[in-house]
Amino acid sequence: MNNLKHKNILRVFGVCLDNEPNFIIMELMKEGDLLSYLRKTRPTQILNRMDYMRMCIDVAEGCSYLKNMHLVHRDLAARNCLVSSSDPKEQVIKIGDFGLARKMYAHYYRKEGEALLPVRWMSPESLVDGVYTSQSDVWAFGVLLWEIMSQGHQPYPGLSNINAMYYVQHGGRLEKPINCPKTLYNLMKKCWHVQPEKRPTFEFCLKFLKSYYMVLEYINKRDTELQIIPEYLNL
Repeated sequence: MNNLKHKNILRVFGVCLDNEPNFIIMELMKEGDLLSYLRKTRPTQILNRMDYMRMCIDVAEGCSYLKNMHLVHRDLAARNCLVSSSDPKEQVIKIGDFGLARKMYAHYYRKEGEALLPVRWMSPESLVDGVYTSQSDVWAFGVLLWEIMSQGHQPYPGLSNINAMYYVQHGGRLEKPINCPKTLYNLMKKCWHVQPEKRPTFEFCLKFLKSYYMVLEYINKRDTELQIIPEYLNL
């Protein structure tokens, strides 16, 4: 990870193996992991749709960089991304946790004879055949987008880990979060195509998200101007 240099990838400065426990020295991300941040800000409603979209774009930037570096993350999830600042206009989301310091979360499920697996974020080919590629990362990226737009809810709510696994294997997919634009949910569904080669690439996802962000910016600006004009005429 020390060789990975990108604004949306967590920097690792060093590793100390001289003592127990071992230490990994990383850049400071003041707000901690993205999942906790989403849940913490949920009641305050300090984040708007544009803030969530910037989060999605930051993650897509990092994922696209990893793809270009020929790296497969294997555990993309909100819990493995970090938030730099409490100010939505200044914060940067960075991808971390490449298996170096994985915590034992309830989201992981141990299949017989295998290590703990993040089944709620895994593609069908990863669940069934243990195959991990950039396109299986795209599947997990779609679930990560769902986490962001649902403000940190657990994927497949109401299902146990093993039932979520069977649900996906039999064609089940996550439902659209309440406040998620249909356009963005359509991108998520493309990421969850059963055939890996028919899922979008990270490059496509990044271009799509940036274009959609520009559309939202234009709409917000237009609506603001429409609100200002009548007030001006009444003066």
